[in-house]
Amino acid sequence: MEKRDLVSRQGCPDDGRGAFVRITETGRATIERAATAHVRAVRHLVFDALTDDEVAQLGEIFHRLRSRVAQSAG
Repeated sequence: MEKRDLVSRQGCPDDGRGAFVRITETGRATIERAATAHVRAVRHLVFDALTDDEVAQLGEIFHRLRSRVAQSAG
C-alpha cells in the first residue's frame, strides 16, 4: 500500500518497534471512488437477504459486541 502511495509510514519515536501509518490523499481518493460500489455490494449481499426484524436484531448484536469491546479496552 505504501508503494502504491495509499498510505505513508513513520517510525514511532517512543517505540522503535512501532510505526504510525497514515492515509495519503491518493489513498483517500481511492477509498472514495470505491465507496459507492462497496455500499451497493454490502446492501445486496447482506441487507437485501434480511427482513426488517433481522436487521434490527443484527443492530442489537453489533451494539452488544461494541460495548463488550469498549469495556475490555477500558
